Amino acid sequence: MRVLITSPVFPPDLGGPAVYVPSIGRFLVDRGHEVRVIAFCSDEQPSGHPFPVQAIPRGPLPIRYLRAFFAVLKAAAWADVVYVQEHLALLHVLAARLRRRPVVIRIMVDGAWEIAHRKGWARGDDIVKFQGRSYGWRVGLTRALQRRWWAWTTRIICCSEFLRGILVNEHGVPADKAVTVLNAYHGPLASDVPQTPEAAREALGLEPGHRYALTICRLMGWKRVDGIIRALARLDDDVVLTPWWLERSLARMAAEPETTAVVSTKVVEPGMPESFRDSEAINRERYMSTFRGCASLARKKALDEAGGYDERLFIYGNE
Repeated sequence: MRVLITSPVFPPDLGGPAVYVPSIGRFLVDRGHEVRVIAFCSDEQPSGHPFPVQAIPRGPLPIRYLRAFFAVLKAAAWADVVYVQEHLALLHVLAARLRRRPVVIRIMVDGAWEIAHRKGWARGDDIVKFQGRSYGWRVGLTRALQRRWWAWTTRIICCSEFLRGILVNEHGVPADKAVTVLNAYHGPLASDVPQTPEAAREALGLEPGHRYALTICRLMGWKRVDGIIRALARLDDDVVLTPWWLERSLARMAAEPETTAVVSTKVVEPGMPESFRDSEAINRERYMSTFRGCASLARKKALDEAGGYDERLFIYGNE
């Protein structure tokens, strides 16, 4: 199969697609497919990859996108499928559509929200509050264009179930068209790492009694790393989290007013009776004056103002 991949960034420039595209391109080539890449790149002649890369050099953004459009239009005649890594994808998808080639697009964010956030059109609202609200004609036009190029695609790959939910529930994308493919990890297995957690903490200079959250991304305002910094998860040492716990808890907290100090999640304990675990009263969302301390997400400001947990109180309801 001949695959044309487009990307908004490529090495030596930094960004998520700059890591993903060389990886997926090499993966496809190793399995007998032909790959070509068209990418925005500061290096006009990228080399060292097992596939050819056509760079779209720096310049005014409208000119760059026009150059990319004509490059994709030409290369799509060769391809069996066009794989787009770009949330500003109108011209890329249009070029493939004019060549009558199927298009798969991979998205990492609601592009309409990111554009509105960067331009100041969304009044500072996060991605959760942004959904379903009206912000004027510019945001309305951006949403309409985004829905148009989504409609032209064959499949939309979402990097999280949270993002897929936005497409399906807020934008009306058919459920069978939007699929979730989580980002892969190609590093060593935990069993191959000789260090113990304690030794690794010591080597990194981390305090043994503290908990740390690791996130890898560029420090861009719309990525809301500040939300992770402001929020402090209170987790017992024996808690096993679902893979989406942090993502969904942060999204739920973001949707709450500032008066909500803690989001407390459902906890299933060993030996818990099914009648209790599955009861309607336990599983419905509700506001309470107490919370479970073993798996809750709290606003750091609220905990600081309260002085943290009162150590004079011991177990069962001390929160």
